[in-house]
Amino acid sequence: VQKSPEAVCFSIHINSAQSHEAKGFEIIKQIRDNSSIPNDILEAIKKSQILSARKVFTRANNAGKDYFHILRESNCPTYILEYGFIVNKRDMDSLLAPSNTWVAATIPIVAYLNKR
Repeated sequence: VQKSPEAVCFSIHINSAQSHEAKGFEIIKQIRDNSSIPNDILEAIKKSQILSARKVFTRANNAGKDYFHILRESNCPTYILEYGFIVNKRDMDSLLAPSNTWVAATIPIVAYLNKR
C-alpha cells in the first residue's frame, strides 16, 4: 500500500481509567510521528474550550513498537482521539449532552485539517 501524503486516520474513542478524577481530551500518536498535527489539534481543542484538553502521548509495547494495533499497522499518520473519560461524571455529562459535545469538538479538528 502506498502512503498518501494527504491521508490521515483518526480513531475516535471514549477513555477509561480507575480514577474518577481522570478527565479530558487526549491524543495517542504513533511513536514514529514527528509531525505537529497532534499538538496542533490539541491546541485547537484547548482554544475551542469545548472539552478540557489533557495531553498528546505515545505508548509502546514490550517490543518497543506502538502498543495499539491501529497505530502500529497504519500506513498513514494515525491518531487515537480520546474524547473524555467514561468514569468522570463531568466528561460523560458533557459527551451525552443534547448539544453533542463530541460532535462540536470535532469542528476545530476539521477546521485545522482543512487549513493544512
